[in-house]
Amino acid sequence: MKSLRLQFREALGGKSAVWYVDFTLTLIAGLVIFFGAIFGMSADSVRAPYDLKVAIGCFVVAGICVLVASNKVLVLSCAVMVPATLAAFHAGFSGNRKVLLFCLLSLLAGFLILILGTLAKSFWRSSRRGG
Repeated sequence: MKSLRLQFREALGGKSAVWYVDFTLTLIAGLVIFFGAIFGMSADSVRAPYDLKVAIGCFVVAGICVLVASNKVLVLSCAVMVPATLAAFHAGFSGNRKVLLFCLLSLLAGFLILILGTLAKSFWRSSRRGG
């Protein structure tokens, strides 16, 4: 049996620094999307302009994280799925159907972004090679 140190080194040794940067940007973007959605649900431009400003700021930070990332499609799709994973545990135990629907739609949107973005990237590369 391998030691824990050797297993840890094998698990993380093959990854480059770019992978860690993209992973960190994914988590940051996912968390700010989560908080942006929370503040955005309670935002009202007349009674609660602060909540609206925080929500807009959160989505701007998420957009910057996606623009800085090297693999934009993967970071965006995973960042869209992070709020679903954060809210699903509580929604499953509480039985809140609206939050469960939000989690399902968030996961589906993330997978749709991943599939369509990957297809668009492959078509873009093939058209540039062929033309």
